Amino acid sequence: MTHTNTLDRNIKSIISQMTVEEKASLCSGLNMWQTKAVERVGIPSIVMTDGPHGLRKQTNPGDMSSKSVPATCFPSGAALASSWTVILFKKSGVRLARNVRRKMFRSFSAQL
Repeated sequence: MTHTNTLDRNIKSIISQMTVEEKASLCSGLNMWQTKAVERVGIPSIVMTDGPHGLRKQTNPGDMSSKSVPATCFPSGAALASSWTVILFKKSGVRLARNVRRKMFRSFSAQL
């Protein structure tokens, strides 16, 4: 059995244990930067990051008025595309992924 099959079975098992209310709660957030937890089935709250042009995160995820931590910024997708250099997309994606891993984020939203 592959890791993917095991993961799929685990996810299906968790979802089958959830109530409709718990499933619906995952469609909205705890606040602007965090997902709601469903502790009963082991789903933690996850702090989200934002980054159409780089990694961005608030110092206090529950407070939208808090400042962002220092961020790495890259050219926009349109700017990269206008270069006609595919390798730039790959390099930007690799560097963004390294930043996400280094800062130990579980989620990253970016459009490259």
